[in-house]
Amino acid sequence: MKDFLFIFRHYFMRAFRDPQTVIFLVLLPLGIITVTGFIDFEGNIVNGYNITATFNAAFNFVAFQFFSGQWLTDYLHNDFSGSVSWRLRSAPIPKMTFFFATTLGIWVFTILQGVLIIAVTAVFFDVYWGNPLILALVLLIISIMAQLFAILIFLFTRSKGSGTAVSMTVIFGMMIMSGFGGLFTLGGRVGEFLITHGTPISLAGRAVIYSGFIFDDMSSALFNIAVLSVITAVMAAAVVILGRRLKI
Repeated sequence: MKDFLFIFRHYFMRAFRDPQTVIFLVLLPLGIITVTGFIDFEGNIVNGYNITATFNAAFNFVAFQFFSGQWLTDYLHNDFSGSVSWRLRSAPIPKMTFFFATTLGIWVFTILQGVLIIAVTAVFFDVYWGNPLILALVLLIISIMAQLFAILIFLFTRSKGSGTAVSMTVIFGMMIMSGFGGLFTLGGRVGEFLITHGTPISLAGRAVIYSGFIFDDMSSALFNIAVLSVITAVMAAAVVILGRRLKI
């Protein structure tokens, strides 16, 4: 347990102290939300909340959970399959201990990053986050999904560079298919399905929006959360099965 906690603290603080995390995972999404929130500002204020900022905050919050998980992919490639992996193999600590402690450290960091975005936008940007319970469930499920996604990318790629390329391609692809809070428009029935239910970003972002006065459809919010839970369970099973066969 002592070794586990030491490794957990190391990777959590490693992510926390990285200046790129502040710039890319906190300042960038807050900047996007700020800029979009001023589009047709007066017409977007309903019940004291900025509707445009709310839509974009919901989808930014989810997308950047996945970007935060990218740090896990980088650390796994650096330390588990990179040039310093010999140190891990020579250490008197089981590899699984390193793996789970690293994942837990980045997972906690990811949750805190999400909480920070929620808190800042709610206080300063007039963002409406809907039902607190739904929001908490979305944060919990998406943060776990982000770590599972990062592990799967690690398992299927051979280097940090290839892992980053695949991860970014998938994340930006999901952002575009989800419409990303109205910044992108996809036509037709297929486009409508992708925007509402076609990706985890679509499902999670809409779950938040559905849970409040904007759409006021709690049954749809719960349905989206149920679908996200199933996807997360499938990803977890895939990580366990593939991890045993490949690298872990």
